[in-house]
Amino acid sequence: MLRTLVLFLTTAATFAGEPFSFERTPGRLPKDVLPKIYRIRIEPDIERAVFTGSVEIEIAVRTPVKTFTLNALGLTIRSATLDDGGKLSPEVDAAKQFLTLTPRAEVAAGAHKLRIEFSGAMTEQPQGIFLTRFQ
Repeated sequence: MLRTLVLFLTTAATFAGEPFSFERTPGRLPKDVLPKIYRIRIEPDIERAVFTGSVEIEIAVRTPVKTFTLNALGLTIRSATLDDGGKLSPEVDAAKQFLTLTPRAEVAAGAHKLRIEFSGAMTEQPQGIFLTRFQ
């Protein structure tokens, strides 16, 4: 029994991968800002095939930043603020599916809150908020 257990542990250790490393994990978004908690509200208008919404994101800024980059597709940004209401300038890159938010000044490392109000259209393409017709 002991010999079998030792063999199993040796075999398992041989096939174990490297420990997880956030820094080495691939991804398209910068790693200097980490989302911690999302609070999302979406209000669909099925008749007009549109929606409005808002999100509050509690974030951890790891190093001072001059912009925030988020994934976004097909959204119109109505407003974006940081913490106590500091306005953020939004820029949407539809090709990359990115939303970049730029504050007036560099944001210090630490805990912050992003608030974004947005709207968009619902299509029948299966992405984002979409319509599906059935009988």
